[in-house]
Amino acid sequence: ATLCILLLLPGVAGLVAPFKIAPSMQMNDFPATALVVFLLLSPLLNGLRISRWEGVVLLLAFAGYFTWQVRR
Repeated sequence: ATLCILLLLPGVAGLVAPFKIAPSMQMNDFPATALVVFLLLSPLLNGLRISRWEGVVLLLAFAGYFTWQVRR
């Protein structure tokens, strides 16, 4: 249900009033999101279990992204 809402809302909003995605978002945020999706493939293929080292990697990725956003 959540995935449906996440996909449906921007689609309907785009139909009502088209919007542009900022070029900075295309160059920065989309690749970061793709990296997180790639990092989450391992738990998905591992029965939705996150090992300790995967948790550390995800935590470091979050801390790095947060720091990068704050310093920008």
